[in-house]
Amino acid sequence: MRRSILGVVSVSLLLGCGGGEVGTATGTSSWRECTLVGCYSSVGLSAKFPAGAADLQTLSLQICRNGSCEILPVLWSERQPSVSDCRGAGRMYCSLLSRKDGTIELRLTLVNPPGEDVERYFQDGDRYKVSITAADGATLFVVDQAVTYHRFYPNGPECGPSCKSAVLTPSSAT
Repeated sequence: MRRSILGVVSVSLLLGCGGGEVGTATGTSSWRECTLVGCYSSVGLSAKFPAGAADLQTLSLQICRNGSCEILPVLWSERQPSVSDCRGAGRMYCSLLSRKDGTIELRLTLVNPPGEDVERYFQDGDRYKVSITAADGATLFVVDQAVTYHRFYPNGPECGPSCKSAVLTPSSAT
């Protein structure tokens, strides 16, 4: 008899611990299952523009955020002559692709620098300016705009993390 009471108590304790599900308490008596999808806060830009007669080997890329600018030489690879990689601090992804139709495609994703607090770094009204200039000083592409960030929750608003994103949209005149 003593054994069976101990067995019932043990089984009851194990069942009371739950089924081993990962979740977040949503109230005093319920749990919500959460996925573990991550995200990063960023500003994105994808644009296509005419290269004209520019020597692609001598282009320069300028990226400004709130008046603080960085000028990068655009280095083209001999192994992959139609693609340039312009990644660096605060640029998770950056490439220029030379197209057969005489255009260049810029793809750029800006993230907060390592150690920088996302909430303080990304503020509505941040102003971004991205420009590409030929060696002769001719501006091939420019976008200059303030952004409003959109918050998103890849696992739902009840589960972390939350991230901010914005997209720069070039005008048709650039």
